[in-house]
Amino acid sequence: MIIFFIKKMASLKYQLLFYVILLGTSVFTGPAIKDVHTIEVPRHSLYQLHLLISSTRSPLVKDHDLAVINFGIIEKIVLDILANHLGFTYDIVPPRDIMSTGFLQRNGSWTGTTGQLQRREVDMCVTMSVASSNKAKILDVSYPVVYADSAILIAFPTEKSKIWSETSSFEAPAWIAILVTFIAIVLVSWIILRVNTGLIQYAERTAKSQNRCRVSDLANAQAHKIAPLGRKEMGGSLVILALGMAISLFIFLVELSVAKMRKAFARK
Repeated sequence: MIIFFIKKMASLKYQLLFYVILLGTSVFTGPAIKDVHTIEVPRHSLYQLHLLISSTRSPLVKDHDLAVINFGIIEKIVLDILANHLGFTYDIVPPRDIMSTGFLQRNGSWTGTTGQLQRREVDMCVTMSVASSNKAKILDVSYPVVYADSAILIAFPTEKSKIWSETSSFEAPAWIAILVTFIAIVLVSWIILRVNTGLIQYAERTAKSQNRCRVSDLANAQAHKIAPLGRKEMGGSLVILALGMAISLFIFLVELSVAKMRKAFARK
């Protein structure tokens, strides 16, 4: 059709104008047609290349002696998508020393898949790992594909006595502090009573020797039986004090056990 159209226009007066228009059209449409062909047939740097890829987990690693559980199913899916999109083929080459990303040794060499990249044994490594400053000198990390959240799980500590754990919310140092406080209170009370007894005896001796006490004061003292405490009175007062503190401690333990029982029933 184009040849027939050119021959028909050749007999006309505007032959020169036609060729000018045809030349200009070819100049502007030629690069566009070339670009269209470039877009339809993309060329990548990995197109039709065969790569050696390192991995440590199945199903990429098909050796059942090395990997049994299919931990690497996500890596295989991503790798197959990249291979189909970029147009390359691959073979999996697992590391010979350790089935992991590897560790940095004292001589500066790496083990595992990182060591394979360092020794140029493979072209790429597909694994679950993170970037680090030590590995940055050897390899380049791609954009992260999968984010995995990890947590540390620990079991509850075993209780030596279930009865004690249900009735006590305090540790051993707390109970030791309570016992020391109780003993200190008893000792301080005994010292105070002894000091008061000594002061009373000293006051009586001073009053009798210097005759400074009036008759009315002596009468009141005898009427109210203000006299120094003996050993029996001191012992009785200490027993009463200890009994009061023991009752207080018992009430505290009862309230604590009731609170623990309520919490246990609430959990059930």
